[in-house]
Formats: sequence, C-alpha cells, structure tokens
Amino acid sequence: MKLTAFSWSHQATKNTVEHRVSELLESLTKEDRFLMYYAGYGFAEVGNTILSCSDSVLKKIGDTGVPMSWIADRAA
Repeated sequence: MKLTAFSWSHQATKNTVEHRVSELLESLTKEDRFLMYYAGYGFAEVGNTILSCSDSVLKKIGDTGVPMSWIADRAA
C-alpha cells in the first residue's frame, strides 16, 4: 500500500489539481486504494459536484473548477 499526501494551498489552480490527481492515479496499482480529502469549496451542478480551485470563477464554475466526476472517471 502506498500513502501519498500533498497540499496545494494557493497553488491549487485547476491545471495543478488535474495534473497532480492524474499523476497520482496513474501511479497506483490494483492493490492500492485511492482516498481524497478536499478541504475547500465545492459547488453543486445538476448531477455533479465541482471542486473550486484558486483560479475558479464562480459564474463559470463548470469550466473553471474540477468536477468530481472527472476524478471518479480517472479513479475507476
């Protein structure tokens, strides 16, 4: 089992979050488990939750945030 932790703070742009999550998920094996703890703002759209990033724009949250479905699809 692998334990990986990282913090983004002010560097949590959409690009950084997507890149770091993609890197982490690509490094996992079938024996690994993925657990993500997000302490920040999220917004609900119909059928999806969007994680807010440091460069997110509220009126364009669907385009500027990271959808949980995007993470779930890559983790599957």
